Amino acid sequence: MLTHLERFKNLVDTQWDIEIDSLALKDLNEKSATKPKLLPVTEDIIKLVKLVENKSEEAYKILTVTKDSNAYRILSETVLVGTILHNRKRVGDVQYLEWKSLREQFESNNTVLQTEIANSLTENERILTQNYRRIISIGKGSRPVTILIPKKMFKYYSLLCKLRNESWFASGNTYFFTYPKSEHWIDACSVIRKYAGLCNAKYPELLTSCRLRKHIATVTQLLNLQENEIGQLAKFMGHTGRTHESFYKFF
Repeated sequence: MLTHLERFKNLVDTQWDIEIDSLALKDLNEKSATKPKLLPVTEDIIKLVKLVENKSEEAYKILTVTKDSNAYRILSETVLVGTILHNRKRVGDVQYLEWKSLREQFESNNTVLQTEIANSLTENERILTQNYRRIISIGKGSRPVTILIPKKMFKYYSLLCKLRNESWFASGNTYFFTYPKSEHWIDACSVIRKYAGLCNAKYPELLTSCRLRKHIATVTQLLNLQENEIGQLAKFMGHTGRTHESFYKFF
């Protein structure tokens, strides 16, 4: 018995990489290469966006009239999903936003452009600066991540900030996207899945944060962007240029 064990140990030490590891890796790579890369269809994304926009507006109108905790839950969920859809960010880049930091950024005068910067922009770029607010989140690897808030969502963010002073919220909860009486953040993956199932999408299972990011990367390739433009997009997406190219190049 001891001799058999010693022989087996020797085989593992000397032949495992050749006989087992390499073949397993080869099989894994081949299956990964031939597996279809399914991405969300544009029609489904539009349906999800419209549902989220409608739900946000309905909840907002209720909250401007009465303090309704259920409407607050819906507005928090839909603004979270809408922000991820608009920016195609990782869920963690958005769901962990802290409300005090967000409030300070909204209150600061960060939309005023310096004259020399404004003069260097094109007319279209100046229009864009008037229709977006920029906030900073801490993302993967503790890197600052830019999030753009479209003008039509300003009022939702402002109302959610204002209502955080109500007695609904646990004193120790520092997160912006949260539920009344909860001490935790809203799980963005769960709420994306929830609204994907409600929007009558043809393929709701494909409407995930990860696949939405791959979708925008695929569209980027079709646009045939220049190297510096790819670098700017990669930075906005929270990637290095090398990661953006090497990972998404095959989709």
